[in-house]
Amino acid sequence: MDSYIVCGDEYAAVIDGLGIAEGLYECVGELTDKPLFMIVTHGHPDHGGKGMQEFMEAGCDIYISYKDLHLLREMYGDNLKMEQFHNMEDGMRFDLGGASLEVIDMPGHTRGSMMLYMEKEKVLFSADRTLYRRRSGLFRHGICKRT
Repeated sequence: MDSYIVCGDEYAAVIDGLGIAEGLYECVGELTDKPLFMIVTHGHPDHGGKGMQEFMEAGCDIYISYKDLHLLREMYGDNLKMEQFHNMEDGMRFDLGGASLEVIDMPGHTRGSMMLYMEKEKVLFSADRTLYRRRSGLFRHGICKRT
């Protein structure tokens, strides 16, 4: 499992919170002084784990599909700070200032699995999922063409 940081001129987004790795929030803070938020591509522990907890404890906003919120509740119980969590949906865009991330719904691995696409840079953050039969968000969003 990997975690990524995407920095714009105004904000920095951290994609996925790693499972048991400690110090992610501190490490990201050494790389940028931009306001931070976290995007969790799906609710499994290796994506919404210890690193996500550090961002939650630091007061950062966290985006995840509410279809997977129950998976985080199973891990954290009543310790989730729900006011920090925001629903992420297909087609949503995160404007970081000079860089943007488009959310692509990609159910299959979990009901709420999402990918993120940087159109200008042609960069795809696929998390644990790439193609899901014919209903793939990659085709729906025109990122891939059917042949």
